[in-house]
Amino acid sequence: RGPSLAGTCWLEILERSDCSLLVITWKEPLSDPPEALASDRVTPAYLPKSNIQEAKLSQHWIAMEIMLAQGWRFGYVVRADEDACLTWSSELDSAERQELQALHGSAVGAFHDFLDRDRPPVAVVHNVVDASSYFSGPFNRSTGP
Repeated sequence: RGPSLAGTCWLEILERSDCSLLVITWKEPLSDPPEALASDRVTPAYLPKSNIQEAKLSQHWIAMEIMLAQGWRFGYVVRADEDACLTWSSELDSAERQELQALHGSAVGAFHDFLDRDRPPVAVVHNVVDASSYFSGPFNRSTGP
């Protein structure tokens, strides 16, 4: 049985009307029934017998195919592993967390707003040294040279 979107943090993305979700698996296809994924904003892709480099290139091409089909470009594309969920950092004190929550609604909302505001050339959701103190991910955003 393959992975499922049920119970994952990535479903929160679909609560936003301005976001889509591309889910790529290569060991097994998603186990979610097609009706559970019946959304024009969810695109599952199963790439069996592919290596990491092939999967990364495929992510790019599939995103391009989606953009061509819909007739407009995404503002940005975020690539992340299934376990790279965005939650508020434990380093935030209660007042900071409440302020961010009031401004952005959630950690995913803040992530989206920061990307939309800053338009960084690179945003990485994984363990990095130069991490933001907003997220427990951690989250790193590079504003470029």
